[in-house]
Amino acid sequence: MGNYAGRLILLVGLFSALPILLQAATVWAEPQPLLLGPTTQQLWGGRAIRYTEDPAGELTLQQVRALTASAWRKNNAQVPSFGFSHSSYWFNLRLHNDAGTETTDFVLLCGYTALDEVDFYLIDSGTGELLEAVRTGDHRPFHSRPIDHASFAFPFALEPNQGVDVFLRVRSEGNIAVPLSVWESSQFYKYQNVFYAIYGAVAGVMAIVGVFNLFIFFRTGEQLFLRFSAFALATVLLFTSQAGLGFQLLWPNAVWWNQKCVIFTVSLIICTHLLFSINFLALRGRQKQLFNTLLAVSVVIFLSAFLLPYQVSLRAVLACAMLASILSISISIYLWAKGSGTARIYTLAWSAFILGTFIAASIRFGITPYSIVTEFAGLFGALTTVIVLSMGIADRINKEKQDRIQAQNQAIQNLEKFEMLFENSVEGICISTLSGRLSNANPAFVSMLGYTSLDDMLQALKNDASKIYKDPAQRNELIIELQAQGRVVNRELELVHRDGDCFWASMSMWIGKRHEHGDHLIEGAMVDITDRKESEQRLAFLATHDPLTNLYNRRLFEQRLAQALEESHSSEKDYCVLYMDLDQFKVVNDTCGHSAGDILLRELSLLMMKTLGERGILARLGGDEFGVILQETKQMQAVKIAEEFRTLIQNYRFNFNDRVFNLGISIGVVALTPASESTEQIMILADTACYTAKDSGRNRVHVYSANNVELQKRRTEMELVSAINHALEADLFFLKRQAIIENNDTGAVFGYEILVHMHDEQGNMVTPDIFIPAAERYNLMPQVDRWIIENCFRWLQRNPQDLKRIKHCAINISGHSLGDEDMLEFILSSFHKYQIPPEKICFELTESAAIHNLSHTLQLVDAFRELGCHLSLDDFGTGFSSYSYLKHLPVDYLKIDGAFIANLAKDPVDYAMVKSINDVAAAMGMKTIAEFVENDTIIRELRRIGVDYLQGYGIAKPQLLNDFNQEDYFRAEEH
Repeated sequence: MGNYAGRLILLVGLFSALPILLQAATVWAEPQPLLLGPTTQQLWGGRAIRYTEDPAGELTLQQVRALTASAWRKNNAQVPSFGFSHSSYWFNLRLHNDAGTETTDFVLLCGYTALDEVDFYLIDSGTGELLEAVRTGDHRPFHSRPIDHASFAFPFALEPNQGVDVFLRVRSEGNIAVPLSVWESSQFYKYQNVFYAIYGAVAGVMAIVGVFNLFIFFRTGEQLFLRFSAFALATVLLFTSQAGLGFQLLWPNAVWWNQKCVIFTVSLIICTHLLFSINFLALRGRQKQLFNTLLAVSVVIFLSAFLLPYQVSLRAVLACAMLASILSISISIYLWAKGSGTARIYTLAWSAFILGTFIAASIRFGITPYSIVTEFAGLFGALTTVIVLSMGIADRINKEKQDRIQAQNQAIQNLEKFEMLFENSVEGICISTLSGRLSNANPAFVSMLGYTSLDDMLQALKNDASKIYKDPAQRNELIIELQAQGRVVNRELELVHRDGDCFWASMSMWIGKRHEHGDHLIEGAMVDITDRKESEQRLAFLATHDPLTNLYNRRLFEQRLAQALEESHSSEKDYCVLYMDLDQFKVVNDTCGHSAGDILLRELSLLMMKTLGERGILARLGGDEFGVILQETKQMQAVKIAEEFRTLIQNYRFNFNDRVFNLGISIGVVALTPASESTEQIMILADTACYTAKDSGRNRVHVYSANNVELQKRRTEMELVSAINHALEADLFFLKRQAIIENNDTGAVFGYEILVHMHDEQGNMVTPDIFIPAAERYNLMPQVDRWIIENCFRWLQRNPQDLKRIKHCAINISGHSLGDEDMLEFILSSFHKYQIPPEKICFELTESAAIHNLSHTLQLVDAFRELGCHLSLDDFGTGFSSYSYLKHLPVDYLKIDGAFIANLAKDPVDYAMVKSINDVAAAMGMKTIAEFVENDTIIRELRRIGVDYLQGYGIAKPQLLNDFNQEDYFRAEEH
C-alpha cells in the first residue's frame, strides 16, 4: 500500500512541476558561447541566441545588461521570427575565439534587409567594456552601415581566447525576422562577391529579356510584349529592393522611398502580372472580370500606401499578391485541363516563381536550411518564370506566324475560289466607280444584259453604268443611299436589255475598300427576278380577282363595299348593291360537266362587264353568284340596271356539244342608307333579297325592304348563322341519342341515332329544326357535321363498354357535307384517330340530298361500304322518284318518313305507302326503320306490316349521351 502511495505522490509532483519545466525550457540563465576560430567559414546563431521583448521600446543597453536571467528567452529556431510587431526586440549572442595563437577578424551578418532599426553592440565578456556600437537600419541612411553590403553586416576582431557578448536591438513596422550568422572575414567577402555575381547575372538576364520585349513592342505594337516587359522589369526591381541592392546602389539616401519601395514594387508586379495574364491566357467574360477587379484593388492599395500606415499597406499588398497567385494558378490549371497549351506553359512558369519565392522566404524564417541554391531560390524562380514565359511567347509568336501563313494561304485559295465563283456564278456581279464608270463584270452579268462579252458590253454602254437602268435617276438614288449607309441590299429595279426590253433584277451593292484614281469602287451583285415579279403580279392579281372569270373576287368586292359605305355616310352619295345568282346553272354542270360550267361563267362575265360599263364594279362572289356595286346610283336606277342584267341572261342561249340551254338569274337589290351598319349586314341583306327572288319563282329582281316578311325571315336565319358560328367557336353544341329497338317480342335495343342540339349565347337551348335549315342554306352544315362526328367518336372512345354493347350508331350526313370534297378524308382520319370499328357506325343520308348529286353520293356510298360502315336513307318516301333512284343506292337501311308513320292507323293510304316501302326494301335486301313512332297503336300496326326497327317518342325520348340509361329503352318489352 505504501508503494502505491509513493508512486501517486511522485506522479502528482511531476504534473505540478510541468508548467515550471516548460517555462524553464524557454528561459536560459546564461547563454552558451559560439566557438569561433581561423577555420570558421559561417556559423548560424540559431539556438545560441537568447532574446527579450521591449513592448514600449524604451530599454537602454545598460538596462538590458542588467536584466535577470528570467527576463531572457531561449531561441529554439534557426531564425528568430516574430511576424508583425510594434515591439523592439533585444538579442544576445556570446562569441568566443577558440584560436589560441592569433587575432581573427569576423563579420556578424543579419541577412534580413527589411528591418527599420538595427543597433549593434559588442561588449568584452571579461571586462564588460563596450568595444563596438553601430546604429543602422532600413530607416537610416545607408552610409550608417559599417560595411558596404546589402544586408546588415558588422565587422569585429577577436583576440585569442577572447569572449564577447553581442547585443542586437531590432525594431520594424514590417515583419521581424533576424537570421544571424557569423562569418570569418575573408569567407564573408568571398560570399559577398558570389552574391553580387549571381544576382548580377540573373537580374541582368531578366532585365535584358524585359528590354528586348520592350523593343519588340515598339516594333510590333503588340500589347503582350509591353506587358511582359513591364512584368520582367518589375520583377528585377522587386528582387533588387528585397535584396537591399536598391538601397545600396540606387537610392542610398532616400530612406522614405526605401520603405515604400516594397509596396510599390509588389503592387507593380501584381498589376503587370494580371495585365500580362489577361493577354497571354486570352481571358474572356467572368475570368477577365475577376482579374480586372483584382487589378483595380492592387492600384488602390498602391495609392493608399502614401496615406495608410506602412504595416497596414504591407499586409494588404501581400494579401493581394497571395490572392493574385491563387487566382492565376487556379484559372490556368482550369484552362490547362480544358486543353490549352498556353495555360500549361503559364502554370509551370508561375509555379516556379511561387516555389522560388517560398523557399527564399523560408530561409529568413529558418524553415529551410541555408545554401547558395536556397539563398537565390527566389531569384532563380523568377528567372525560370521569365524564361519559360519567354518560350511561351515565342511559341505563341511562332503559332501566330503559322496562323498568318495559313491565313495567307487560305486568302489566296479564297481569292482563287472567288475568281472561279466570279466567273461561274449564276448571279451577275459587276464593279463600277461612284462616278458611274463600269470597270468589270462577270459573264452572268453580261449575259443578263444581252451582250456576248465584257468588251462588247463596255463598248456598247460606253462604260456608263447608268445606261443599264430603265430610269437613270434610280442610280443616283442608289448612290445617295450607298454613301449614307455603305450598302444597299436586295433593291428591286427595272433594267434595260440590249434589245430594249426591260426586265426586273434584285441588286445588292456596297462600297469597296479599294480606290481607283481617287474614286471609290462599287461592287454589286444582281439576280434576274423577272419570273418572280410576274408571279408576284399574278398572285397580286389573284388576291383581288377571280382566276376563272378575271372579275373582282369577293375579298376586293367587300373592300370596295366598305369604302362605298364610308363615302355614303360622309358625303351622302348614293350606292346600291346587286346580288345575283344564276338559275339552272347546276343543270349545265350536271349535264355537261364542270368544264362546260366554266365556259358558261366566262362568257356571261364578259357580257355582264360589257353591260355594266363604267357604272360600277362587277365581282364573282363564288360559284354562280355575282355582285355589283353601283356608284352614285339611286334605288330606282339600280332596279333598271338589274333588269338589264336579267334580260341579258334570259335572252342568252348557251350552246355546248349541240345542246342549247336557257338560263335565268335572280337578283337582290339593296340601297346603302345612313342606317346601313356594316358590309356584313349589307351582304346579308342583298343575299336575302336574292334568295327571296329565287323563292318567288326565280329569274326576277327583288328589292330589299325593311317591312318585307320574307326578308325578315331570312334576316332571322342570318342571325342564326351568327349564333351557329359562335357555337362552333365556343363549343356550344351538345349531343343526344335516341334509341332504335327491334320490332319483335323482345324489343331489344338495336342502337341509337345521334341528335345535335345547340345553346345560344344566353344559354337557351335551340333545337335542330330551328338552326339546321339556316346552317344548310348558308353552307355551315359541313362544319356542324364535322363537330358531330368528332365529338361522337371521342365519346365512344372514352366509353368502351358502351361501344362494345351497341350494334348501330346512326349519324346524319347533310347534303352539303356530301358535296364537300374533304369530308370523306376527315371521316377516314377520325376512324383512325379514335379507333372506332366502322361496322358500328351507320351514316344517314336524306333522300333528297342523296338524289340531288347522285354520282357523288354513289362515290361516297362505295367508299363507306368499302370501309365497313352501314348506310341508311333517311326520310324515304318524300321524293317524287324514290323508287326509281332506290335501285342505284346500295344502302342497308330505309328510314320511312315520319309523315307516313304519324297517321298510319287512321289513313289507309299512309298504311299502304308504308307497307309498299317495307315490301320493296325486303325485296332489295334492306332493313326498314320507322321513325316518329308515338304510341302503342302505331307499334302494333308496324309489327303487323313487318317493319324491322322502331324509333320515336313512343319508344324512348332523346337523352344526353352522359345520361344514357339502357333500362329506359326496354319499354317495348311490354308489347
